[in-house]
Amino acid sequence: MAAVAGCAGEISQPGGGSVDGPPSSTQACNANTPGPSPLRRITRQQYENTIQELFQGAVTPSAKFPQAHVVDTFSNDLTRNIVDQVGAEAIADAAEDVSTALATVMPAWLGCDPAAKSEAACLDVFLSEQAPRIQRRPLDAAETQTLKKLFDTVRPLSIDFSSALAELVRAELMSPQFLYLDERADPALQDGARVRFDDYQIASKLSYLLWDSMPDATLFQHAAAGQLRTKAQVRAEAERMLEDPRAHATVGRFYREWLQLPRLDDAVKDATEFPQFGPALVASMKEEVTRFADQITWGPSATLDALLLEHHRPVDASLAAMYGVQAPSDWSTVELPADQRAGLLTTAAFLSAHAHPGRTSPTKRGRFVREGLLCQPMKPPPANVDTTLPAKDPTKTLKEQLALHRSDPTCASCHDAMDPIGFGFEHYDALGTWRTADGQQPVDATGEILKSKSADGTFDGALELSAHLAQSPQVKSCFAAQWYRFAAGRPLESGDDCQVRILGDEFVGSGTDLRALIVELTQTQSFLYRPPADMEAAP
Repeated sequence: MAAVAGCAGEISQPGGGSVDGPPSSTQACNANTPGPSPLRRITRQQYENTIQELFQGAVTPSAKFPQAHVVDTFSNDLTRNIVDQVGAEAIADAAEDVSTALATVMPAWLGCDPAAKSEAACLDVFLSEQAPRIQRRPLDAAETQTLKKLFDTVRPLSIDFSSALAELVRAELMSPQFLYLDERADPALQDGARVRFDDYQIASKLSYLLWDSMPDATLFQHAAAGQLRTKAQVRAEAERMLEDPRAHATVGRFYREWLQLPRLDDAVKDATEFPQFGPALVASMKEEVTRFADQITWGPSATLDALLLEHHRPVDASLAAMYGVQAPSDWSTVELPADQRAGLLTTAAFLSAHAHPGRTSPTKRGRFVREGLLCQPMKPPPANVDTTLPAKDPTKTLKEQLALHRSDPTCASCHDAMDPIGFGFEHYDALGTWRTADGQQPVDATGEILKSKSADGTFDGALELSAHLAQSPQVKSCFAAQWYRFAAGRPLESGDDCQVRILGDEFVGSGTDLRALIVELTQTQSFLYRPPADMEAAP
């Protein structure tokens, strides 16, 4: 295995973007330099939400739109939403499904009956009102003319006006303007070493960040009036949108994907040891994380401390049985045993997702802390390294067995960065249930963080580990960086260094206010501007 620097080196993400630094780090970078803004295709969830909003429930989203397989990153990451030949065919099939269904309800959706008015009048309604909503901005003259020509071509071949107009909708739903977040740069908006996004681009950036959907009528109105051009205007909209229920769903997605809970979708557990594990319990585990994140984010103490340390969590009957508390009749927030459970890192979802089918995994659990909370990425083991766990030995704890494994210098350099952290979770079995014995031996949950920037230290158990992490400046900076990566929809790069440092400083300065962090994302240079050299031709 590579030297330790290749396993847990500088605090960075792939691409070199540093996320840590002293409080004065903002003085050492150009605060007006935005990071790159490559084109990003909308995700399956964003597609479904957009179709619902566009057609107001008149038709349902197609199940054929491609779904990204996400395990260790966010579903909106552009690297997971590249359109290949199979994906292009799926997008075309999805557009066909929606447009065919829309043809049956076209006059009602359009708000124009060609039999009562005229086909020309209803076509104008589509071009002036609905086509701009599909593209999320006004159409220019050339685009309008192109759609008119398409209508004139398909109308003689169609059964009726609705079927012909549905062909225009189908074409729009396959267009880059619909499928991608339009972040092209207008040279007229260049301001030195940056180019301002126009009002409609900002409207879409806000809506797809906070709602995973297209802009609402208010955002469109502000964009048309040129009222999304200052930081104050953008902040006001972000604060408004955070109070909308749609923001709750997006925040829940961030936490589920940050904790890598999609792993549970394909997880297998030992059926003899964990007969209760199945789709119903997995759904409850995920729902707990969603509800807990919602409870904290919109609660009176919306801080990183609360996320990591709060003992009160929403549970249902199946989770109550696991946690050893009285079962509620439905989802209810209960106080969990204060010596066993605190915050996200002791949820059954996290613990089960980062474990083996029949035993715990200090390596997997420790790796998440190293990468997800310290922002120190680990390289995968070389192909020629045997990663098979030693056979279970009831006379030895897994910690003792891994100590032998780590004595091999080819493995120790990486495992020393992960396993000592993961040992803190040894009180939780592969399902996430509390235990006091590992085989015939008492659990030893003492551990240590090594080779970090500012989080080194020892602890005994997950609660002490969580408390230790909550106090670390490195963890606070890393958490802000995870949200920045979520908002950017791509891996961090060296050009993001300055903006991430500034965001981390502001997060710390706010007392790690979670809602303030989300709003501050919309105030970064990378949200409001793009580099002039990063311009792309019209899709």
